[in-house]
Amino acid sequence: MSENRTDRCCWEYIVLQYVGSIWNNKGEWSRADFEDFSTEQALNHLGAEGWELVSLGPVHGEQGKPSAAYIFKRPII
Repeated sequence: MSENRTDRCCWEYIVLQYVGSIWNNKGEWSRADFEDFSTEQALNHLGAEGWELVSLGPVHGEQGKPSAAYIFKRPII
């Protein structure tokens, strides 16, 4: 079976970082347009734009603060 580029889906990715506690929403997002978003609002906003959360993990935050990186993907149309 021959596969060419049009048979495969291509993805674009973004990484969104949150520095602070995700449990009490006392922190900062890496994107200024998310400044006033809670964790749920940020996830819902990106989901509505077609982004799918594919990974979440801890990263080294500034000055020892807790930090999480959210990795999203969506198909390139």
